[in-house]
Amino acid sequence: MKNARVIVIGWIVWAMVVGTMVGGCGDGASAPADAADTAADAADGAADGVEDGASEDAADAADTSDATADDTADVVVIGPPPLTWAPYVRGDFNDWGTGSALVYQGQGVYQVSVAIAVGSHMFKIADDAWTLSTIYSTDGKSHVEIPLATPMPLVSATGYNNDAVLNIPAEGQYTFILTVTGEGAAASLVLEVVQGDLTPIDYPDDSAVETFAATPWTPSPPTGGSARVLAPGALFDALGVDVAAGEQVQYLYGDKIDGYYEGWTHSYTTASRYRHHAGYLFTYAASLVDGALLDATHDATGTTLYPYGARTRYGATRWEELVLHGGERALTLRVHSDTPGRLAIVPKLEMRRTSTATWQRLNDTMVYALEADQQRPDAPSFVAIAGDRAHTVTGVDLTQRPELGAIVGITASSLKPIFTTADAETDFRLCLAFGTTAADAAARARAMVATDTVSAAQQQVYDFLARGYLWTDDATYNRALAWARLSARMMVVEELGSGIWAGLPWFKNNWGRDTFISLPGALLVSGGFDEARAVITNFASLQQTDDSSSDYGRVPNVVNSLTDLNYNTTDGTPWLVREIAETVRATGDTAFGDAMFPVVERYLTGAIANHTDADGLLTHGDTATWMDAAFTGPDGTLLPWSARGDRAVEIQALWYVSLRVGEEMATARGETAQATAWGALADGVKTHFLARFWDDTAHVMADRVRVDQSRDTKVRPNQLMLLSIPFEDRLVGPDVEAHVLKNAVSALLYPYGIASLDQTHPYFHPLHDNQAAYPKDAAYHNGTVWGWNAGFTVTALVRYGQVELAYALSQNLADQILGLGTRGAMSELLDAHPNAQGGLTPSGTFAQTWSAAEYARNGLQDYVGFAPDLPAGQLTLSPSIPASWQTFEAEAPFGAAATLSVGFSRPSGRLSFVLRHDHSAPLTLVLRPLVGGARYRLAVTLAPNTTRTVVVDAAGVGGPTATVDGATVAAPTLDQADQDAIIGTLGAIAPNVDATFPTLEQPNYLQGIIEAGAFE
Repeated sequence: MKNARVIVIGWIVWAMVVGTMVGGCGDGASAPADAADTAADAADGAADGVEDGASEDAADAADTSDATADDTADVVVIGPPPLTWAPYVRGDFNDWGTGSALVYQGQGVYQVSVAIAVGSHMFKIADDAWTLSTIYSTDGKSHVEIPLATPMPLVSATGYNNDAVLNIPAEGQYTFILTVTGEGAAASLVLEVVQGDLTPIDYPDDSAVETFAATPWTPSPPTGGSARVLAPGALFDALGVDVAAGEQVQYLYGDKIDGYYEGWTHSYTTASRYRHHAGYLFTYAASLVDGALLDATHDATGTTLYPYGARTRYGATRWEELVLHGGERALTLRVHSDTPGRLAIVPKLEMRRTSTATWQRLNDTMVYALEADQQRPDAPSFVAIAGDRAHTVTGVDLTQRPELGAIVGITASSLKPIFTTADAETDFRLCLAFGTTAADAAARARAMVATDTVSAAQQQVYDFLARGYLWTDDATYNRALAWARLSARMMVVEELGSGIWAGLPWFKNNWGRDTFISLPGALLVSGGFDEARAVITNFASLQQTDDSSSDYGRVPNVVNSLTDLNYNTTDGTPWLVREIAETVRATGDTAFGDAMFPVVERYLTGAIANHTDADGLLTHGDTATWMDAAFTGPDGTLLPWSARGDRAVEIQALWYVSLRVGEEMATARGETAQATAWGALADGVKTHFLARFWDDTAHVMADRVRVDQSRDTKVRPNQLMLLSIPFEDRLVGPDVEAHVLKNAVSALLYPYGIASLDQTHPYFHPLHDNQAAYPKDAAYHNGTVWGWNAGFTVTALVRYGQVELAYALSQNLADQILGLGTRGAMSELLDAHPNAQGGLTPSGTFAQTWSAAEYARNGLQDYVGFAPDLPAGQLTLSPSIPASWQTFEAEAPFGAAATLSVGFSRPSGRLSFVLRHDHSAPLTLVLRPLVGGARYRLAVTLAPNTTRTVVVDAAGVGGPTATVDGATVAAPTLDQADQDAIIGTLGAIAPNVDATFPTLEQPNYLQGIIEAGAFE
């Protein structure tokens, strides 16, 4: 150890190394990550950085630094912090995550610098688990701004609608300074936010030049394609989303582990970043050709967002590309010029250039380390970068390249490498790998650069799109469907075990109901059966198994961490049960069903014992359904914005299906007594449901039945789930379903989505966020349009032949996916009514999984009508084909790795289906074509790898006729009569923008009603 001076004040160690890090840190000698390391280790580790360095230039730079006369390290030991918990700044600018740890500086002060984009932002101070006693804000009951450079006391702020508001005038670094006086429960917290990075840093010299040889690799373009599926190049060209020059739009790609890249076209903004489980190390990159910046803001001629990555063009001969890799924490940056030139890439790293944020040459890569006090074991702290051409690496000299500061946003305080080809080249590729250790990151980057990483990413995405493929005459729909599938798919991650994020940015966790509503569209329709089983199994492992608990048998409502679970939902578990059954049907994996039977049994047992009424209906609290928004009342109690206790309509549909699934599973296992008991209860539910919910005189379905047995007949979309949740065994008859469809659609369906409350109701809120008259949660389920509700609306519409109305909705949603908000994704919400310019306003999360997943599900399950039931040896097609589709090609996955190929056309106005599957055994295919509003039924046997052609003539005398392989067969039989007499003519309604709404006219109108106990 070299001349370490130790100043002992307490027990936390801070090493301040003067001059020893100017050039870099040696192989494996990154500064200590643990603040509790000994003073000797801290100083020794820092000093050894130069002593063991691989870079001779780096060591020379250290030896000649004017700042250093010797290798002395000052080690300061700071006293214990006043808080017994570790505070984080958690806001919309960092996904409400734990990437911004407030680091204790001594004297009661904690501090962290955060890069924030222009705009109004919300945040709180809390620990990593949102422990209630650690949550602080500027006010306990409402959103209150904290002005810049103004110290402000913080108060305990549990509950909703009480975030601190921070208005950012200019993009850049902002320092959060938390001052704590007192200790424990008596601690007083004061927060100040100031512009700039105030953390003292010494800016070690980064001018040393490292030289790297070229890395050979072999191009391996993606392969695939068939008579039914476009080849990779053609498919990607067809699916590309073009963004015009100068247009700044948001886009997303996911790594399928615990991170995603949020990018913005034609912009250098800190809102762009590759976010990990906690924090981010990379934001964006800039490219140069022969020293000239390719300025994305001013010079780009457009960007195309491909399913595998984003490419920005500069005329016809130059472009740059970013590709995020699925299944690993890694990305590829690439710059191309048709004319050879010296190419350069500047990756903007969100890593400060201090004595503990080191860089080193390791395994022929450059490895950059996060500051020691910001490193954590559960998120990447190191990024390794490798280039494929011979190149040099040095720090950007902002005095020589001021445009990289003024335009790109490179700062002197950050690690700022520039990678430049040694010779004139037409293509240059950097591979960035992120890891929890330098060695792991370097090994991965080294392996990547020796392969064709871009083609590998293309192949992975192509293979996904080719399974679950649907290609129609409608190019816009094709693109939107593919992007919806990709958007839902990127949310399937391994952050807390196999799971599905609910939405980005602030629902980056696993919710029970969201997970299983999303699962068919995110996984099943694309053949992600192994992942579906893993997601189900992981959630089932968190089931409440304490039979003395009223939550016995439930799975969590939300999983923030494996120790932060709550079970306060009534619908998450029955959605799980439904998806267990659907997964078994799709795969034929009855062994998986057997393994899940105890989960189903435990749920049914607990629900029957704790949550059923005398009629056998499932009971629950006011906020235990998906309409769960609440606020803190004057007396501190939590009050629901849209009370739905104690029996909601869709909950009974889920309960009925759960009982039938249990009955079916018990029967298959030979447990006759159990099957009989559950079947009898299901029969009772079917009878009592109608008596409680259905007004047979007015033909009105209640949204819920209250505790006093009265019906709540507000028109909400939930009743449509009576048509979408059950399998073949229906909870209500077709006449009731028809009335439900008519009533809900006639009151709620706008051209762009279905509202959560009838606009004629006094509780209706036409706009969601940023309203002076009410907090946004008042509108959350009281008018606001939810994207995922469109999914079950389409299912309900096509069930009774309303295909053109359903498809008009799907087409509008396609335009939203491709052109509104985050490109290729669907937002959580829309304002119920258009804005003053007549446009749609997305709200809530910018990418909500169940919104995209339901859109994806509609393609194969509703328009193609594919429903496999492999344990029964049967595939069902109930096609609902829009009139504009003259042809379509579909590849519907089922079984272990089988596919039903469907080719559709309309020869002479007839319906022609060319069918083939590659399953190992013959299957019965039940075709249920739609003729008018009625469905007919025709069964054919499909042998493996044998093509059969079924043609249905809907205009046959006396009803539809059919041929199979050219031979006339028995006429299809009526399977489901039309309900046209009840439904009549349906269409989308217009938003009544000229109406006067009490919720807009009277401040806190609904809140006052609720607090007075007068909510109906």
